[in-house]
Amino acid sequence: MGGINAQDFISELIFCLNAKDTVKAKALLQFASDANVDVHLQKRALAELAKGPEDIVFPLLEYLTKLDISNTEVQECLYDLILDKAYGNTKDQAAIPAIINIINTQPKDANIRQAAYEAMERIPSPRTAICLVQGLQDPKEAVRMSAARAVDKNLSKPLVAGLKNIIRDKSPEALSSVGALIDTDATNIFNFLMGEESFRELAETHIAEKASPSTRKAFIKNMAAIGQVAFAKKLAAELTGTDQTDASASMKIVVVDDSKMMLKLYQNKLSRLGLACEIYHRPEDAVKRILSGKTDLVITDLNMPNISGLELTREIRRKFTQTDLPILMITTQSDFVEEKEGDVDVNEALLRKSGINRILDKPFSDNDFKESVFKLLPT
Repeated sequence: MGGINAQDFISELIFCLNAKDTVKAKALLQFASDANVDVHLQKRALAELAKGPEDIVFPLLEYLTKLDISNTEVQECLYDLILDKAYGNTKDQAAIPAIINIINTQPKDANIRQAAYEAMERIPSPRTAICLVQGLQDPKEAVRMSAARAVDKNLSKPLVAGLKNIIRDKSPEALSSVGALIDTDATNIFNFLMGEESFRELAETHIAEKASPSTRKAFIKNMAAIGQVAFAKKLAAELTGTDQTDASASMKIVVVDDSKMMLKLYQNKLSRLGLACEIYHRPEDAVKRILSGKTDLVITDLNMPNISGLELTREIRRKFTQTDLPILMITTQSDFVEEKEGDVDVNEALLRKSGINRILDKPFSDNDFKESVFKLLPT
């Protein structure tokens, strides 16, 4: 700290924020971002910044994203703060530059990238075009789908032009981009892309090879609704007889998540594994269904409003044991893991006590998801 008292530093920062002295506040924040400064002080500085006047918070946050913050823990705290502030100010365009800067730094944590695109969905702006095109090519499916949802709320000529450029090369990335748009039911953009033969070809491929039955039906319905009746009929004819259920599809799987986008993601992934599922946006509705009917597997998020994943698990365990009805918990949090000499291990005792059979951390690979699902399903 070079002899500077931590409390004096925080007091000076608070004074600058209240006085709206952005010049001095930037100097203090730049100092706090230095690698030699204690991590706890850096976090305290961010916490005080979060309490500052709204009209200067986002410019200061944007400034911080341009600094070289070497500590990844502090960097993630900064990203979380930006996204938290953006979620609470869904009309504040001042948040956009800071969110764009998050994307431009390409954080390794896919959850942060996904949250940034979710924020862009809430705060439409023509300035996000390049970022959204970039998001549709993200290696993680959940991130691509969040970007696709934001695309439909941020339509602009540059965005449409960027999407057309991606689609025209018909690459695997182009197919993934089109798939994300279709899977998230991004209906507004379809009107602008249907004139591209490459889009039609990629859409046919995704519908035939990867889309879930419900996604197929929704896309065909959307095509007919926007006047693409011949294309809709062509797709329907090609798909005739392809949605027949097999033995594995008879499994009763219930998926619970307060995010409709994540529900669609799980539905698509299960469909590719030959499995059908029932999806529930409200955990209280899922509880009624699970307790009243046959279920082979429950897949649930941890953090949900009204009823959390743990509370849902406790309700289920009142009637079904872990053997009777396995539960797969999907979360971004480390509640059930602990670090031991650099390795991350599942806390088995806490896991058993919670009633959960298996934890799957976001972001997860298709193979991780497949292994978890089939390990828990009855043979």
